[in-house]
Amino acid sequence: MKKSVRDAMIDAAATLIGQRGVSASGMQDIVVEAAAPRGSIYHHFPGGKDELVIAALTRVGEVVESAIAYAAAKSASADSFVVAVAALFRAGAEQNGWSEGCPVAATAIEGDRQSPAVREAIVAIFRAWQGAIARGLSRHDRADPDFEALMLIGAIEGGLLLARGLRSAEPYDAAIALLRRGLGDAASAVTGMEAVNASQ
Repeated sequence: MKKSVRDAMIDAAATLIGQRGVSASGMQDIVVEAAAPRGSIYHHFPGGKDELVIAALTRVGEVVESAIAYAAAKSASADSFVVAVAALFRAGAEQNGWSEGCPVAATAIEGDRQSPAVREAIVAIFRAWQGAIARGLSRHDRADPDFEALMLIGAIEGGLLLARGLRSAEPYDAAIALLRRGLGDAASAVTGMEAVNASQ
């Protein structure tokens, strides 16, 4: 099924933002990437660039959140869930030769150069991901799933940034491996404390 012009522009915006950031992705660049008519910008996005950016980030956020929920339902352990979530982000970046990062993080890095509405959208997306990951971890009786979810997002986004700079999967895989080790140590510590408490 052929994409609508609006959908094509949203997808094009997400791609360009992941590659260049928001500031370096002009509306005309997005129109060209989407192969859309030049006069279609303000027809589909009367609110201008901010409206398009928010639509693109929101779509990415929703797709990732759904994929996280699917991974949670299929994972047999907290570790396998973490591996599955990390693989979601790794696959797209590796497919593009580590030339394209996460559009949400790319926008967040620009900070105050973006409007309050765009910054609020970023907060909402990151919190939605944190919530989805925390719910997945909660299925495996983690002691602090919200904190661990935030750790995972930090490891993923930091790993992607370094991997993109080095054009190599090595820093990404190292960040995830270190996180998995830390989560394993935390689980062991919790189990040990439970054993101590039970013996008292």
